[in-house]
Amino acid sequence: SFVVFHAELARRERGVGAGPGGQLAVVVDRSASGRRNQDPRLVAELLPALLAHYPELLGRVYVAPINARFVGVWRVVRLFLRDETVAKFALLRGRDWRARLQDALGPGVVLPEHMRPPAS
Repeated sequence: SFVVFHAELARRERGVGAGPGGQLAVVVDRSASGRRNQDPRLVAELLPALLAHYPELLGRVYVAPINARFVGVWRVVRLFLRDETVAKFALLRGRDWRARLQDALGPGVVLPEHMRPPAS
């Protein structure tokens, strides 16, 4: 699957998983999400594959930007996840979500232009 391919690539070519802190961050871009695509299928596909085969690799999952509808979906989805898994999620909303995402990922990560914080 797509998830396994990229997890193996990260492990073999980027050293992800080697040593403390060698984890990957997943960014779920919801910039173009609307009523019809609230991403439950993404969560249903991505999380089980990562947690079953690469639990040590999954560091944080950033989901941005979220809205009230997503919060409703998340409240249901989280009931089926372990507390340790739920703790890995950072749900970003509000006008400053881009800046908070960039701060969390660090200056070495270049986000797509539509996800970058506005220049000050």
